Amino acid sequence: MKNKQYKIAIVFSILLLLVIGYAALNSTLSINGIANINSLSFSVHFDNITIANESVYVNESLLETNATINPLDNKQISYTISLTEPGDFYEFTVDIVNDGTIDAAIEEIVSKMNNVVINNNLPKYLEYNVTYVDNSPIIANHTLEAGHREKCKVKITYSTNLNPNELPDTAQTLTFSMSIKYVQATGEENATNPVGPVANVLEPGETVNYANVEFYVVSTDSTTTKLLKKEGIENSANYAFTTEYNYFDPEVPNEEKTYPYWYSASGFTSNYPGQGYEYREVYDTNTLFYNNVELFEQTLKNAGYTTASARLMTYTEAQAFEQIDSAALYNQTFWLGTARYGSIMIAQKDPNNDPTQNRFNAVNAASSAGRVVRPLVEISTSELLGN
Repeated sequence: MKNKQYKIAIVFSILLLLVIGYAALNSTLSINGIANINSLSFSVHFDNITIANESVYVNESLLETNATINPLDNKQISYTISLTEPGDFYEFTVDIVNDGTIDAAIEEIVSKMNNVVINNNLPKYLEYNVTYVDNSPIIANHTLEAGHREKCKVKITYSTNLNPNELPDTAQTLTFSMSIKYVQATGEENATNPVGPVANVLEPGETVNYANVEFYVVSTDSTTTKLLKKEGIENSANYAFTTEYNYFDPEVPNEEKTYPYWYSASGFTSNYPGQGYEYREVYDTNTLFYNNVELFEQTLKNAGYTTASARLMTYTEAQAFEQIDSAALYNQTFWLGTARYGSIMIAQKDPNNDPTQNRFNAVNAASSAGRVVRPLVEISTSELLGN
């Protein structure tokens, strides 16, 4: 059987086709964005992709990509992955959002493989399903009411327990596509919403995607959700936390020493109250990369997340998140917003990728040394989930 295990390369896209029709106009309008007619709006699109934890990893060197919403058209998702051996799978969830004022109904769903409509013609070594998150099918005439969202799930699996003659003889490249056509609801459709206004379905440690940016969920409740950016912001590794100073130099006499902005010869300044004798929260407008974090915050606000505020994670928050998902915390070595005397705290990923050696450390805040800035975003849970 091993002699016939071949890699399956998958190229996949999901497309929402939005068509809006008004009987009074006796016509059908095809739209690519939001259409406004007589103060009404029709807007159905994708949001918030979450990749399942056990999914196969993408290999960027082979031009593979994770599921991503098209930044120029939020009605399209695409990804490219490889399934190497039986049991491998790729799975993600995504919200279908109706943030217009008009109820939308599914008119048609079309799934294709290699540009041929799928109709009991999938190869036996492949399982492919697109459903709602509760595994119920996506069907025509289903209504998505205005102001609601529904979470759907996409999963493709290299089947197991197959006979050798059912496995591919050569490496396979398969292209899948699916289109879901929404039109204005007439009121005669099946007006059920299996998810309705989304409840708090976020879980600490899971990966989510908002405004085409990947985050880890740090914590969430009915009021506020905290998200940690998965990757450091652009060029952040070039920045130190603060300007150069000689506090660490043993050759410099005490009376000639210069200090970071939160510290002095007599200790912490009164501007930075702390959480005990040793630690102070010191991230503010004095921090060299403050403007970069603010620009990232503004990017989220421009994308519609108006309650978003960005800052650095504190040492206390990082300690708590380490217990939830250590791998997510130590995805990169990054600055925390907490000082320990004249040093700054970092979450330090082991350079040899040994997870047992990941740790917190206090370092010279005037040296970038490969440390990146990963903003922590606080945002209204109801805004995040579209309630």
